[in-house]
Amino acid sequence: MIDRALRRAVPIVAASMVLIPFSAGAQLNYGFMKDAPATKFNDEDRGLLRAAVAATLDDPDPRARHDWTNPKTKHSGSVESTAAFVTRDDRTCRRLRLDNRADAGISNRSEMTLCKAPNGAWHVDGTAKEGD
Repeated sequence: MIDRALRRAVPIVAASMVLIPFSAGAQLNYGFMKDAPATKFNDEDRGLLRAAVAATLDDPDPRARHDWTNPKTKHSGSVESTAAFVTRDDRTCRRLRLDNRADAGISNRSEMTLCKAPNGAWHVDGTAKEGD
């Protein structure tokens, strides 16, 4: 279940890090995002990132951290759970911090909250709060 859920969540995570700024970039001059590490990632890098996100979401430790490194591309990163909580409507949520690095010293930090739906899929939810 976690693999299928992550296949849904990671594109959302990637969109929040890369695609959303690019789609708005023409009007808002987000040209600096062209050098975001995720834009340099290949399929293997994205797979390693996806595995780190899965490991972090699946880890019972509310402060879990999982690193990833691709020695072929020299790209790397970490996924850290900075909070785990349950909302008033009984959804399990995790606040994640993603640090990604591409070769040539390009780095980026993103933070987001993901909540687990009844079907087991994780979804980005920027409004979720503990006991909300």
